[in-house]
Amino acid sequence: MPNQSQKFLTDVGSPGEIDAIHLAAETLRSGALLRFRALGSSMIPAIWPGDLLTFEPVRFEQVNRGDVVLFLHGDKVSSLSCDEQRLTAHRVVDLDSCSLVTRGDALESCDPPVQPPDLLGRLLAIKPNRWRRLRGQVSLIARRLFATAPRRSAPTAIGAASR
Repeated sequence: MPNQSQKFLTDVGSPGEIDAIHLAAETLRSGALLRFRALGSSMIPAIWPGDLLTFEPVRFEQVNRGDVVLFLHGDKVSSLSCDEQRLTAHRVVDLDSCSLVTRGDALESCDPPVQPPDLLGRLLAIKPNRWRRLRGQVSLIARRLFATAPRRSAPTAIGAASR
């Protein structure tokens, strides 16, 4: 049975779960841990879709370069609404006293700066979903093999005449 400092919220971030995003934000802001499954592929190879992630609350000044942080990303309709927001978990690549610069490990470009009110938590643990991870790795290898395989083209008129 979890104690007060080990409360968990699971299955946050399913498509269309606006209330879950608000609940996730409030869970971390209240000092509890947050646990949910990763959905996207922007953090591959560190985090694969289906991995179970646990985030702990964190203050802005406690964040270091290299940390994976959870933050609200998108347009705020109002301070109480998450209508146009989503949760994003990316790695901190740069920081200063008033913002964080984050980027997904599999992405080339950085996210817009993360302001202190949008920061929710820091990655505490990853429990890999081994089946999905294996399936994802096989799929990735197959795509790379097919991308580098020589392509057969249709015979040209000159090639057809020489046969």
